[in-house]
This record gives sequence, structure tokens and C-alpha cells, in this order.
Amino acid sequence: MRFFIILFGRFGNILLLLLLESIAFYFVVLFNDQQQLILFSSANRIVGSTYEVLGDVKRFFYIGVWADSLNSENARLRTELERYQQPTFQPKDSLPQDTSQVYKYVSARVINNSINKNNNYLTINRGKKHGISEHMGVITSKGAVGIVLRVTDNYAQVMSILHRNAQVNAAIRRSGYFGPLVWRGKNPKKMLLKDIPLHADILVGDTIHTTGYSTIFPTGIPIGIVDTFRQELGSYAYEIDVELFEDLSKIRYVYVVNFLKKEEIRHLESEIPDE
Repeated sequence: MRFFIILFGRFGNILLLLLLESIAFYFVVLFNDQQQLILFSSANRIVGSTYEVLGDVKRFFYIGVWADSLNSENARLRTELERYQQPTFQPKDSLPQDTSQVYKYVSARVINNSINKNNNYLTINRGKKHGISEHMGVITSKGAVGIVLRVTDNYAQVMSILHRNAQVNAAIRRSGYFGPLVWRGKNPKKMLLKDIPLHADILVGDTIHTTGYSTIFPTGIPIGIVDTFRQELGSYAYEIDVELFEDLSKIRYVYVVNFLKKEEIRHLESEIPDE
């Protein structure tokens, strides 16, 4: 009680002034329609702005959850699309075609990434529990990213295409000529397409995509465009500088590609005798 008496003694004049101004403000608004309209409009704007700020804060904290959910849904849709991209027509005298599903996609989030070393890697938050195994391809909507190298229960290490030992079978979409796509270091936005014959028709701006000549990446995954090309020193082939569509320095979400028939192909090819 003594505290309140001291407080009122020190700030009584100010408190009395605030009380009187509040009473005056109340009566002004109570008996003035225009002032009521102004007050309610201002209050609505303040409340609306407050809810908007609170909504932005909530979206900020939940954006990771929403992004994971969206990426998982995209992976599911990619898998569904794969089922419906099978041939729907074939001539009467042709052999029956395999219409079973070939690829399945698993969404993942990148939790670690490097681009400035000679041999770069990524770590993703999916592992054995999610159906991930070694030698699966990793892609985004803009291109190839890497190949799964090691797997634990919940995580996987991916050898980036920005790795000296990484090699992707790639082709020029317009002409079909293909060769190995490798990384020579330094620039994370450029790779080198090799062994393209000199009689190949090449234009700057041609699209480069995956060939599907492996059990890692599906056919037709876009990779980049022809930036420059030149004759490879001492050979009868072109070297093509490819500018990548995907900027690997800022990828956050990827898809892991599970080629469902890879074991059948590997078993078949393992039985081919060495010459």
C-alpha cells in the first residue's frame, strides 16, 4: 500500500492527466459518429496489421515443414507420372511392351553441401529407412545432382556431379550424339561433355540431357546448354563446355531416383563374358 501512495505522490499529476484525457476521449467518441468511424477504422487497420505480422511469423517457422511436405508431394507425383508415361499404342504385329513401373522417386532435403573442392559431396536427410541405397541417382527439377555413395539408416552421402570421379552419360537433345559429362574443377556452373565426334551437328544453346544409358539416371533429365565447343587436342572429337541449369551452390531439396529394374539389368550384364 505504501508503494502505491509513494507512486501516486510522485506521478499523481501525470496519472490524473491521463485519466481525464481518457474520459474526454471516451465522451468525444461516444457522442460523435464521425469520431467513432475513424476509431473503428483505425482499430481494424491495427488489428489487421497485427494478424498479418503474426501470420508472417507463423509462416516463417513453418516454412521448412511446408517445403518438406511439398517436396514429398512432388516426388509422389513424379512417381505417378512415371506410371502413366508408358506407351499406350503399339502395332498389332509388334512384341508386347513392358508397361510396369520403372522409376520411383523419394524426396529429400540437403543438410550439407560443398562446391569449392576438387571432390564435392552432399548429405541428405533420407537413408535406408526411406528406401535409399548406394548408386541411386539424385536429381532436381533442373538437372542431375549426384550419385548416392554411402547410406545409414536416416542419412545418405551423395557424390556430387562436381566431383573429379563423377561421370554422367549425357547427350545433345537436338542431334542425339552422346558422351561422358565430367567436371574439371573451379566453376560450379560449368561441366565438360567429351567424345562428341567432329561430324556431329552442334550449336551454341543446344540442350544437354541424360541418356538413360545406365541404371542411375532416367532418360531426358535436363542438365544444361552448350556454351562453347572446340576440337579436343590430338583427337577427332569435340570438347563441349556445358552451362548447368541447376546452381548446385544453393540447392535445398532433391529427388532420389530408384530404378526398380536395375538389379535385373546388372545381373544380365554381369553374365557377359570378358573378351
